[in-house]
Amino acid sequence: LLSTPEYDYLLDCSNAFALFSIPKLQSTCCGGTGNHKNICPDAPKPYEAICTSEQDFQTDAVLSYACKGTNAQVCTDAGGKYNEDEGKCEDIDTDSPDKCGEITGFTYEPDSTCEQMGFLLSTPEYASAYLDCSNPAILPYIYQSQSTCCGGAGNHKDICPDAPK
Repeated sequence: LLSTPEYDYLLDCSNAFALFSIPKLQSTCCGGTGNHKNICPDAPKPYEAICTSEQDFQTDAVLSYACKGTNAQVCTDAGGKYNEDEGKCEDIDTDSPDKCGEITGFTYEPDSTCEQMGFLLSTPEYASAYLDCSNPAILPYIYQSQSTCCGGAGNHKDICPDAPK
């Protein structure tokens, strides 16, 4: 499958999806990390976008949660907006499981990890949007991501040196 031209995008090192998927695929298929081929040797590591040290990077830490289910009507009745493609009830409070727990048939589930975010931020199109220091709405996202993912304030990369802390 991966050797056919129509699936080249799965090994495209400039594609955030591929950067995230390749190690997962290798872990499933190759019999351990010692057998992984370094397919993207020049690709940025997930920690590099927001942290200074790989050693303390919390790869599997949950960065965000989603309220997932299949009943669009129940979601909208609860004041949410149903995302059919992802099976999520959006525009509700997902900082805690409380609001989601009130929606029949929906569960509060991990939605993204630090590793996934790191791979996304290693691509220019995502980095330009999510690391835009001129956008005050982005600063809390950066700080929260660093607090969750970097393993301590001493490992936070100074992404926005002129922004108020």
